[in-house]
Amino acid sequence: MCLEGICKEAKEGDIQIEYFPNKTKINRGKRGQCIKLPMGVHPVSGKRSLFLNENFQIYEKQQDALLDFVKCSLKSIKKVISANQPAMDRENRSFVEVDTNLDDFGTLPESVRVVLQSCNLIRYLCQKARTTHYLNHFERLTVLYVFGHLGDGGKEFVHKIMEFTLNYSYKVTQKFIHRCPEKPISCLKLRDQYKHISAEIGCSCVFKRSKDCYPSPVLHALKKAGETEQITIPMSRTITAQKQERIKEEISLPLKLQNIIEKIMELRKQNRAIEKNIQKLEIELEEVFDENQTDSIEIKQGVLTRRKSQGKVEWIIEL
Repeated sequence: MCLEGICKEAKEGDIQIEYFPNKTKINRGKRGQCIKLPMGVHPVSGKRSLFLNENFQIYEKQQDALLDFVKCSLKSIKKVISANQPAMDRENRSFVEVDTNLDDFGTLPESVRVVLQSCNLIRYLCQKARTTHYLNHFERLTVLYVFGHLGDGGKEFVHKIMEFTLNYSYKVTQKFIHRCPEKPISCLKLRDQYKHISAEIGCSCVFKRSKDCYPSPVLHALKKAGETEQITIPMSRTITAQKQERIKEEISLPLKLQNIIEKIMELRKQNRAIEKNIQKLEIELEEVFDENQTDSIEIKQGVLTRRKSQGKVEWIIEL
């Protein structure tokens, strides 16, 4: 049973619920809230905290409850939290919607479009340049450190964004593009730099974890876009070209599988339509044969014969 369900049922009875810890900050030099351990004794009432079963009844043998617990490693717990935190954030918070209309940016390379559609923060910065005609220095670098790693199309898009700003200079922008760092900016650094913005618009991209690759908005292009050869992989360390190709395959694997599944679904859809048309035509054939009270009629291809077996009809052309 989930925590919400437990709390809902508990409120119906004579049970008081407390959440610990219920504070997100700790004063410097102070301790956080104490958490009561199982089987602990309340300092005021002197009563011991006991385990309850799914029907909110006290276990007769408290040790039985302890033996039923499943041990989980710290690594597996962190993995579950990491995988579910973005979804939990989206459910529990209402974020400011960032304009998703990209028409004013003109024709876009697929890799650029995918990043804009997938990353709220990057789309926010680009829309800000378009509507306010201003980006501060770090915001300009952020645009460069993402789209500057999406090949020639991404670099052209950097110019397009800077053109919206009042003090745009082609030479200056091109100079920064030439000085673009080897690796794209990480999601961790973006969240740290744009704490207030990401809290308002939501920053919850989920990428497959890899020891050789760190989270970055450019992964959206690798994950969904078709052309990946010009996209810089956000590598945590220097790796061989063979490992780079392996990472590309791992990241783009969901797209490949999605394309295969979509083709299979489309073919099955077409197959259902074909089967339906065949059944309709076979009914017409049966009506013709019934009207002529026969089970065989000569046609151009040979003799069309109707055979009935176990309630089913088979159509055979005999040469």
